Amino acid sequence: MKQQKKILLNTTIYNKKKNEILFFIVILSILVALVFASLLLKQKNKLNRILKEKNTLVSKQKEQAENKRNDLQQSNEHKSKLLSIIAHDLKTPINNLQGLLQMLESGIISYEELAEHLPSVQQKVDTLYGTIDNLLNWTFSQLNNISTQPTTVQISKITQTVFNFLQPIAEEKKIELVNQISAPTYAFCDANQFEIIVRNLVSNAIKFSPENSKVIVEAKIEKKHVHINIIDFGIGISPATMDVLFSPQNQISTYGTKGEKGVGLGLIICKEFAHNNGGEIFASANNPTGKIMRLLLPTNIYCIKDSFNTKQKRYLK
Repeated sequence: MKQQKKILLNTTIYNKKKNEILFFIVILSILVALVFASLLLKQKNKLNRILKEKNTLVSKQKEQAENKRNDLQQSNEHKSKLLSIIAHDLKTPINNLQGLLQMLESGIISYEELAEHLPSVQQKVDTLYGTIDNLLNWTFSQLNNISTQPTTVQISKITQTVFNFLQPIAEEKKIELVNQISAPTYAFCDANQFEIIVRNLVSNAIKFSPENSKVIVEAKIEKKHVHINIIDFGIGISPATMDVLFSPQNQISTYGTKGEKGVGLGLIICKEFAHNNGGEIFASANNPTGKIMRLLLPTNIYCIKDSFNTKQKRYLK
């Protein structure tokens, strides 16, 4: 009897220990399974995150490529429109000159009668020259191998060179060109591009100025930039036109106070060259009449680096 109880007790203890071991194994298996599942879930989430990031990157690249394609298409359309206007403006004075020469050759008009048309012909030829010059400058600016080479430039000297070049045109309208820039004023920019900017702005001021008026160029240094103003007392410019003045897609043929014709290509070149040199350009009213073309350029190379690095748009005060 005692032997049976002992066997029964041992069996009970054995079964209890067996059940404890089985329970431990089950718990351990569940823990291992949970850890493994957690690792799988973490790996899956990581892969999903990487895949999502790649999809986002691909989407952004696709969007950027689409935006670049649209911008390129829009730019080409604007350039085509601009070139069509220029082509028309180039043909008109050439056709007029050709017509006069043919009439002279045919004996329809005499040399004396031709002389009467020479002032008008001279004006058209001057306009034609300016348009061709701007067209060449703009074409060169579109070429990738044309680089901006900034150096220290004495802006008063270059401004006077521009005045000397445009003096005959100004004299025809009895316009006084006034250089109020003090001699030691310098800018850090490409000298050739700066001369083209000033020539276009002064020529534009002459174009829209009445007879017996002035065109003034002044400059002052504020902090690390030089502020150059080209001031005229002409017909002025509307606020709506100011907003699109330097935009290629909004260029149309315009006429000066003596019928001088242009398409605004020179102002587009001015904007591109100003930006190439880390500068800005815009227009404002010159009350009570006329306008002020404002050009901002750096005075040293460090200002150019700051201009290209900053994301904030600068405005002249």
